[in-house]
Amino acid sequence: HGARYGDDLSDPFLVDTALDIFAGQRPERAYYQVDDVLDTSMSVALVLDESSSMLDTVQMGGRRTQLIKVATRIMIAIVEPLDRLGIPVQATGFRNGKYRNVQRNPAEKGRHHRHEGHVTDVFKLFEERFDAVKWRFANTRGMGGTPMADGMQFGLDSLNFRPEGHRVMFVVTDGCPSGGQDVIKWQLRTAKEAGILVIGVGLGEPAKYVKTLFPDYVWSRNFGDFPTLLLDKLNTLIDLTASKRGQRMASRV
Repeated sequence: HGARYGDDLSDPFLVDTALDIFAGQRPERAYYQVDDVLDTSMSVALVLDESSSMLDTVQMGGRRTQLIKVATRIMIAIVEPLDRLGIPVQATGFRNGKYRNVQRNPAEKGRHHRHEGHVTDVFKLFEERFDAVKWRFANTRGMGGTPMADGMQFGLDSLNFRPEGHRVMFVVTDGCPSGGQDVIKWQLRTAKEAGILVIGVGLGEPAKYVKTLFPDYVWSRNFGDFPTLLLDKLNTLIDLTASKRGQRMASRV
């Protein structure tokens, strides 16, 4: 006896363990085995493009329907099962906002990237249960431009302070952003450094752009494929390391 690790139980340590149990304390002396533990903790932010192009109609299930309705169903198909599993998940949408062409005014280059306000619609926060707020998902809409960088930043800021070992953000869009690609590239780089995985989700042929914008993406022409594709993607995200748990993104100067 005397070894804290091994193949045999130690009689003296077993006695001490029994005394601890009778005293209502946690035993620490008996033989125990150390194994690798799979860290499955995860938090997910889902960001939805609510630009005016989402009002276009598409073919799904043998009938025509608005793309925003398809996107809303996809969003619910991801949020609801994650919520039931106890995984903190947040769902937001971005709309309005116009980006400035900084080349038109060199004096303002680098100072800001947008010259009109944008709106972030919050459908669910991390601490809220889906059943309590599911009525909000009926309020998705399509209007204005595609201020993707700003919509992404809201999701990244929220994930930045989550303690889970795996932090993931899905960006659901039907096309390319209105501008701010340089900002998005910076966001993707700093998110990767902080251990946050950003996945672009492209809806239909016009959204094939996600293949070039996002290092990791899900894209299909068939809208009915997305719930399965996204859940399959989630299943591939769990790893043994989660080495950047809670690491913060770098600030932009």
